[in-house]
Amino acid sequence: MTRRFHATAALWLWLGGVATGCEAMSADELDEALELDTEGEEPSVATALTSAARVVGSAADDELLVRQWLQWSLAQPWSTGPVSATSTSCGSTQGSGPWFLAGTAGGSATRECTIPADTELFFPLLNGWAIVPAELLEGEEPLQDAFPAAFEAIGDQHADTCALTLRIDGQDVAAGFEQLHEDFHVEILEPFEVDVNSDDPVSGSPQGGGPVHAVTAGYYVHLAPLSPGDHVLELGGALCSGPKTFETSVTYTVHIAR
Repeated sequence: MTRRFHATAALWLWLGGVATGCEAMSADELDEALELDTEGEEPSVATALTSAARVVGSAADDELLVRQWLQWSLAQPWSTGPVSATSTSCGSTQGSGPWFLAGTAGGSATRECTIPADTELFFPLLNGWAIVPAELLEGEEPLQDAFPAAFEAIGDQHADTCALTLRIDGQDVAAGFEQLHEDFHVEILEPFEVDVNSDDPVSGSPQGGGPVHAVTAGYYVHLAPLSPGDHVLELGGALCSGPKTFETSVTYTVHIAR
């Protein structure tokens, strides 16, 4: 999901991923948490999660996957890659780790995907990034001062996020918007290198693509493998500043190999 934010020498892009604020749990630990009696108590991240799916780690503690997801999405052609509204490239260039899914550059999409059994999933509900101009990387001024537009956009993203959706087979995976908004937000403010595909007219990359440095923020999900069979995964988010200004949603029909 992408919302363009134009600024001096910068382009901030919104896309469309859950990261928990708690420490990573084993399946047994999370099963125990789901069975706790929480009457009269505010639900914790663990107890609020449904049994439809398990969050297997904290994306806030696993920034490597966030970096890998952005590299995966930007390395593919923009016109046919995973973020394209008409994308059919669910299985394209998947690695040996979690299976990456993507949102849209705005608007809704319906996709179908076949995923190997025993495969974790990783994706954003709503995210964005900015390409950092090369000259700022070499300067002595702190990047937050030299590149204020990007950092302001990151703050605006968190403040202006007004809806987040994560459902599996019609069942909400978290307690509600507040939990997703506060516990699942990830920021990477230290620039990291990604290779941008030459077919990318929106990221502000050098003509012809190639290596650039980026910063990113968003709401990311790392799910344990789904059970074999067919599932419906709904993901998305919206930004509001007054009237709703940006919205993205995807419905995936996923076939998990038996």
